[in-house]
Formats: sequence, structure tokens, C-alpha cells
Amino acid sequence: MKYKSFIGTFFFTLILTVLGHVFFISLIDPQQTAPLSLSKSHENYHDNFLLKKVKLIERFPFETLILGSSTSEAFLVSEVNHHFKTQSFHASIGGGSTVARYTLFKKALKSNNSLKRVIYIADFFEMNKLSVPDLIAFNNELKMEIDTQDFMPHMGHYLKYLFSHQMLESAFLVMKRKRKNYHSPLLVDGSTGQSMILSTVETLASFNSKISSHNRIKLNEEILENYGTYSNNVLAGFEELNIHAKNLVESLVSESQKKSIEVIFILAPYHESFRKKLLSNPKLSKRYLEWITFFESLNSQSGVFVYNPTTSNIAIDPDSGVWRDGIHFNQFAATYFLKEIAENRRLNHE
Repeated sequence: MKYKSFIGTFFFTLILTVLGHVFFISLIDPQQTAPLSLSKSHENYHDNFLLKKVKLIERFPFETLILGSSTSEAFLVSEVNHHFKTQSFHASIGGGSTVARYTLFKKALKSNNSLKRVIYIADFFEMNKLSVPDLIAFNNELKMEIDTQDFMPHMGHYLKYLFSHQMLESAFLVMKRKRKNYHSPLLVDGSTGQSMILSTVETLASFNSKISSHNRIKLNEEILENYGTYSNNVLAGFEELNIHAKNLVESLVSESQKKSIEVIFILAPYHESFRKKLLSNPKLSKRYLEWITFFESLNSQSGVFVYNPTTSNIAIDPDSGVWRDGIHFNQFAATYFLKEIAENRRLNHE
């Protein structure tokens, strides 16, 4: 009897705990992905960065959409506006997968009739294993932009996500934001004053600048850390360019062509030392060349311009002073790229 009583009490407590957790998450709905929406009181403080970008996209008038990951942070809205005589929106997000970029593009396509140009900063990592981010997959408004179920997560993954400690942390963060009346740092043009890149390396304000000996030590440390993360995690198991990622990029191009929207692809370069370490792996070296070839093949299509700075001065000079780590270059390098692209486009149209 005592054993049965213990089992009964255990399962009763477990069920109450599960129901309590679901009720709490549904009440706060920290990432706008809860199974139920029991209250709107925390809606203005939610933790779904993608959804916040979408809401701004729907409200902010612009002609140029900037898509990318943390590498695209260097491309300032003001510089894009200046070199392309346009009004831009920065839709880039940290770790931005191809799915996230495509979702933001689709939202812009639907809500903005004045869209004339997409600037897509392409990253090598996004062509590895593809999955739909939880913030998209489990949000009803965002997941509707994904036309296929081929790489959508299953229900078991949702349960793991729902009961994760990250979800609880997100809920408490949202509660704290509401208590302090803290709103998103996002500006109306999608940019933010908070950098996505954690680096203490001091870069220089010139494309052809040389790094100081003091900063070289810091940069080498950052490169080693980048290499460990990329080789063991981000680029692990990179057997081929992901077919779904390629299809999404090609869909973005074809849907842009239907509306006469220009697409500019910028291939994000690596620091020379980081690239050499990374591509010493023959498999990754082969994938890297395939990645470049895939994007350059799009250059022949109408309305598409591909800019490849992977062998530019900053990518082959180990002493370049524009690098924050092995992956992220500074705004002066990005501005140089924008200036070159604008000039090339002008010459092509003459």
C-alpha cells in the first residue's frame, strides 16, 4: 500500500508540476511560442527578436532590405543609404540562418510594396545543417512563411523546448523587463546600439590599416576561440551544401525577380589566419569552394549582383587592422565594400 501511495503521490505531483509550468509559460508567453496565450500583459516585452524585427518591417517604409547574421552588423544603415541613395532596413540577426533570413524577406515582400533591393551578406556556416529556429517554428505568424515541412522540428522537440531551462530564464527575463518598463533596443530601421560581437580588439578606421602588436595578441586569442567553435560545432559534419538552404536562396532570387527587386549578395570573408586554420581540413576546404561557386553562379541571373571579397586585401593580409576576430570585420571594411559595389553597379548601367 505504501508503495502504491508513493507512486500515486509521485505522479500527482508530476502532473501538477507540468500543468503549473505550462500555465506559467502560457501566462507570460516569453517568446510568443506558448501552447496557449492566457494574457497579453507581457506582450510588449517578449523575447522573440525575430518577431520584433517583423513588426518593425511591417511599419517602417524602406526600399532596401539588409539580410545577414552578426557579420552584417558592420554594414551600417546610414552607409547603405548614402551609397545607394535609398532608405534601408537592417533585418540581420545574430546567428541568422538561411531560414530566418528567408522568413524576414517574405514578410518584407508581403508588407512593403516599395521594396527595390535586397542586400544579402552570405555566410559560409549557413550552408551547413539546416533547421528552423524555435522562434520561427513555434510562432504561428512566422512559421507560415515556410512552405515545406522537410526541415521543421517535430513535436518532441517542441516539448523539450517548452520545458527547457532557457524557456524559464526567458520568462523571468520578460517579467523583469516589464517590471522595469524596459523595451527593445531596436531602432525603427532595425539597427541597434548593442553589438552582437563580444570582442576587445580595437580596429582601425581604414580599409588598408595595419593591426598593432598589442591588438594582434588579442586578435590571435579571438581567432583561436572562433576556430574551436566553428570546427567543433558550427561547421561540424559539413558533408555537402545543404539542399534546403540552397533552395531558399534560389527562391529568394526568383521571388525578387518576379517583382523586379535587385538582389546583391556579399560573400562574407574570413581573416587570413582563421581561414587557413579552418580550411586545413580538406573537407571544409572543398565545401568553401563549393559555397563560393554556388553564389557566383547566381551572378548570371537577371537582377542579381554577386560581390566576392573573400580574396580581397583584408582577407589575404594577416596584418589587416579591420578585424574584430577571425570572422567579423569592422564598419570601415563594410563601407569600402559598399562603395565598390555601388561603383561597379554604376559602371554596369552606363
